[in-house]
Amino acid sequence: MPGKQVGLSGACWPDRLIGDLPNVYLYAANNPSEGALAKRRSSATLVSYLTPPVTQAGLYRGLIDLKASVDRWRQALPDDRDERRILAELIQTQAATVELAQAEPLWGPEAARQVEALTGKVLELEYTLIPNGLHVVGRAHGPEERADLLSAIAEASHDLKLQPEVLASLAAGTKASDITADPKLLAAFGDLSVANAALAKDTETEGLIRALDGRYTRPAPGGDLIRTPSILPTGRNIHGFDPFRIPSAFAVADGKAQAERVLARHAADGNGLPETVALVLWGTDNLKSEGAPIAQALALIGARPRFDAYGRLCGATLVPLPELGRPRIDVVMTLSGIFRDLMPLQIKLLAEATFLAASADEPEELNFIRKHALAHQARTGCDFETAAMRVFSNADGVYGANVNLLIDNGRWQNEDELAETYTSRKCF
Repeated sequence: MPGKQVGLSGACWPDRLIGDLPNVYLYAANNPSEGALAKRRSSATLVSYLTPPVTQAGLYRGLIDLKASVDRWRQALPDDRDERRILAELIQTQAATVELAQAEPLWGPEAARQVEALTGKVLELEYTLIPNGLHVVGRAHGPEERADLLSAIAEASHDLKLQPEVLASLAAGTKASDITADPKLLAAFGDLSVANAALAKDTETEGLIRALDGRYTRPAPGGDLIRTPSILPTGRNIHGFDPFRIPSAFAVADGKAQAERVLARHAADGNGLPETVALVLWGTDNLKSEGAPIAQALALIGARPRFDAYGRLCGATLVPLPELGRPRIDVVMTLSGIFRDLMPLQIKLLAEATFLAASADEPEELNFIRKHALAHQARTGCDFETAAMRVFSNADGVYGANVNLLIDNGRWQNEDELAETYTSRKCF
């Protein structure tokens, strides 16, 4: 709706339309970024509800057969070449059926490397978390659903892989002290017990009725349950976030690990180290993860956030090349409109990081941002600051790239039109 982005007046359309009508908005607990817009643009009181429970994906028939063949390969004697050749051909055929490999050409001498890479892909699929049904407001999670969620929370928040019997005990409400005497585990189990109690009770219906009664709705943080169990119990009014604390220390560590995985995957596919990586940064993803995608971008660049004496975000600093141990990757970032609206400090952080990298007096073969910025400046004659720009989004008040609209209504003749629409919308 037209009008100011903040501090709406009676002349702004959202305020004119809603007037003095109370706005009670049942809202997903894991979406604080769009929730903040609902508060800001329509005076909403949010009542949070849980996202669907999650469980490990497991393997369906074709993947089960493939995993069995891979296991047989690993058990085969290295000097039994005939068995390994037959198994390699079988594995390649099975992998091609489930779109994890090409059917031709045959792997031949490369079979061992290909099977090893395939093992990692199968395990990743098996342990991927997927939604398990839908969440129904007013219906608490059952013991099995809670056990799956507690497993994911334990791994993400406490770096613990718990046995099924331990998870079942926690889901049944057993006290942490009755499960373990290990002081290192007691605190983690205590946190999981608190989460389990909140998941076992319907607090959303009560929260909705309180809001409709015009009573006070308590605030709560928003975010991903697995990373931020403090969103429990739901049925509360999601508040925003502290922009001076994003990315958090946890996100910086997680972002660094994700960046290294991206580079390792690129190298494992036989492509070496990439000079340029393009990232799309979304508001919701960053708020759910305390800024992990932002931290991933910084890690690729070889930078980290800088905080003042009060722990508030105040800028970026470069990681020295000897500490980084690899070249700085040129990262081009496209921001969603909501990211642009909600996180100006983080935009400044990313822009400063890329400019510092482009300005660093370092060899071009160890600093691809500088290499590409200097080449662009020489080619176009623009100033250095323009050549070093790497953070882009829509114009103020504008959202989306509109490419999907062109595709939906068929109003395009060739791919260049789609690219032109994207760049013209996202060039600011």
